[in-house]
Amino acid sequence: MNTVAITGAEQGLGLELVRLYAQDGHSVLAGCLNPGRAEITRLASDFPNVKVLQLDVTREGSVAAFADVLRGNRHMCGHLQVDTSTWSATVRDHVRGAICTSQGGAVREP
Repeated sequence: MNTVAITGAEQGLGLELVRLYAQDGHSVLAGCLNPGRAEITRLASDFPNVKVLQLDVTREGSVAAFADVLRGNRHMCGHLQVDTSTWSATVRDHVRGAICTSQGGAVREP
């Protein structure tokens, strides 16, 4: 099985993704702003393949610590490589898509 990293894992869609991947037998690194929330701690106690980690994506140190764990798990999750220009374009397009959908129209380039 694979190792899956999920952010926002203590609630909503993130929590459900943790549950689904854990039930399928994957190792899950669950990045949580509030890792002490009852739902994620209960899930981690039910599934030993879930590792709950503190993650605040607005703080560089928190992201760096989470990335260190990912790098430490390369043997389980393969080679981690990020092309930042591709990543930036993907994030931009996903944010733009969410805005367009909610506003009912296309966002024009400046």
